[in-house]
Amino acid sequence: RADMPDRLSWTVRQAGVPLFYANATTAASLFINCFSSLPAIFQFGLCGGVLLFVNMALGLTYLPALLVLQERGAFDRSTSGGQAARDEELRKRMLALQAIHRSLWRQRTRVLTWFGVLVLLLLPTAVSFSPGADASFTFSPDPAMTRVVQLARMAPPDGLFRAADGVNGTDFGTQVLMNASAFAAGVPDRYRQLLAG
Repeated sequence: RADMPDRLSWTVRQAGVPLFYANATTAASLFINCFSSLPAIFQFGLCGGVLLFVNMALGLTYLPALLVLQERGAFDRSTSGGQAARDEELRKRMLALQAIHRSLWRQRTRVLTWFGVLVLLLLPTAVSFSPGADASFTFSPDPAMTRVVQLARMAPPDGLFRAADGVNGTDFGTQVLMNASAFAAGVPDRYRQLLAG
């Protein structure tokens, strides 16, 4: 069994390169947003890309230290068994993880083949999709929403909003119309047309 510094060095070397490439490709896809002329998109791309590298640096710095502390029993609240019991439990977990890893490694060709077949089967469906290809997709107003707007514009006895108990419907409708006209004065033209009917 190798000593702690050697194991940590080996683990960071093994995990560091794949983690770097995974973070670099994801960060590159976010950094592309920095070419946008919209400030919000630019800031999103810049912050997201930088934070991915910060997260990777923190993960490669603090995670190994936490794993060392866990192996030494710093987070173990039980006092029974001592170091020998912790070592035995750690050995059993490592053997189980190694067995899972060996099994996956032996099956890698089969898993990758099935993944490739699945991608090839779903490829025609993915290629057939295009923006606006759905027959229900439309920019015209939804008939149900048009009806709701019409009901909202109607006077209280027949409209969407009924008069409250003890309030005369006509007075209530007049009050709502007065409030709506006062509200419409500060609304942009495109919304004022909708309110006016």
